[in-house]
Amino acid sequence: RGIAFQGDTDENSNVFQIFKLRANDDANMHDWLKRHDKYLSHEIQNEMINIIALRIVSNLAEDIRKNGYFSLMADECTDVSNKEQLAICLRHVDHNLVAHEEFIGFYHIPNIFSDTIVSVTKDVLLRMNLSLLKCRGQCYDGAGTMAGCRNGVAAQLLADAPSAHLTHCHGHAFSLAVHDMLKGSKVLSDTLDTTMEICKLIKFSPKREGLLNSIKADIHMDTPGIKMLCPTRWTVQGESFERIKDNYEALMLEWDICLEERLDTEMRARIIGVKAQMESFQYFFGLNLGATLLIQTDNLSKTLQKTQLSSVEGQHCANLVIR
Repeated sequence: RGIAFQGDTDENSNVFQIFKLRANDDANMHDWLKRHDKYLSHEIQNEMINIIALRIVSNLAEDIRKNGYFSLMADECTDVSNKEQLAICLRHVDHNLVAHEEFIGFYHIPNIFSDTIVSVTKDVLLRMNLSLLKCRGQCYDGAGTMAGCRNGVAAQLLADAPSAHLTHCHGHAFSLAVHDMLKGSKVLSDTLDTTMEICKLIKFSPKREGLLNSIKADIHMDTPGIKMLCPTRWTVQGESFERIKDNYEALMLEWDICLEERLDTEMRARIIGVKAQMESFQYFFGLNLGATLLIQTDNLSKTLQKTQLSSVEGQHCANLVIR
């Protein structure tokens, strides 16, 4: 119905309308909906949602206790409301040797100090009736707060659970490796900077993006549009490089058209700069080299994120990419 779960009023909510639909086949439900105390207010709906959420977590905890052991994965991030959120996941293996990764929840934390994160993590495990002594692994990024050898989260939990060994998140470590590879090569580093500038010129201007689509239609070029580079994740860059390659001809035509218009000094200089770079062999070579490498690393990154992938399988996939 294109509205939120609760709707603007209790009578208009999705829940109430679903009950009305069901009442067409059940006379008892039809009579129940006529009652005054039918318990369908938004407060009751919120309570039902919370009960369902708690029941899901309770069932997950029961499954983990049956399987015996688990590993802890956690990361903190600031949400759109500028609040610190701690995401906690638990990984366990059932009796059929099938791996499961369970998202437990987001937890608001007042700060990102290691003591705070440790306290919240222990509280979550306590509420799930899971013993920290059953933890056999910890997986975080390489930040000092999480992986610090003295007062980091991993070190503090390891003191209470000696078998909970730390593993640097393979996906995060891989992203750092790709970052070092790109920044360690002048050709690729310069290509990355120019590609970022091209993406900004197109994606931050509806007028220029519309012009690019118009040019592609005129020259019968059926290719996807420009994709913005991610400034932090270094294993999602390959497609952006490919999009620049696919739209190379249309982009060169666009720069010529833009330079015929009246532009401020800064914008004219930016367009002249990217046009000159795109006319050079070094950028074209770097773009093709980067795309060739990054398509492989992006695929490996997606593979490493599979919930049932083991560490050995991940290492095997990494070796395949290197070869």
